[in-house]
Amino acid sequence: MQQRKGIEPQAIESLFDHVQNVGHAAGVKLDFNKIHLAVNTILCHQLIALAADDIKNDVVQAVYKAYFEEGLNLGELEVIVAIGTKVGMDSTKLRLQLNDNALADRVLAESTFARLNGITSVPFYVINDKVKLNNSHSSQMFLQALNRAALLEISPKIW
Repeated sequence: MQQRKGIEPQAIESLFDHVQNVGHAAGVKLDFNKIHLAVNTILCHQLIALAADDIKNDVVQAVYKAYFEEGLNLGELEVIVAIGTKVGMDSTKLRLQLNDNALADRVLAESTFARLNGITSVPFYVINDKVKLNNSHSSQMFLQALNRAALLEISPKIW
């Protein structure tokens, strides 16, 4: 990360400490000592796209656990297949689907669309197609965003 982003080691350590503390406070275990690679997550996004709605959240949780708790390489097909299998997906079918270029193209197109529309982090909220809110915020911040969206919604109508 230091070389890719030009961030000093102390700043990276401080950032990771902060994220780890926030995660711990929210009950999320993060073990950055096990993470040795910043991987391309396209296979993860493909896995999530393939998951049925009733297990999608389980897939996301399994992906987070594999990376942030176990330090697994999410750029490897077999790691992703194992994650999918743990949540009940068929490994043979999943391996074939993850090798499908059309699915990869669709995931990349969605990612490109998001980036071109200013979405660079998750979570990201768009309220009434007028107010954008990225990252996690307090309920007070959400209330302000909702009020702003409501004002923007009615303001053209009152002029």
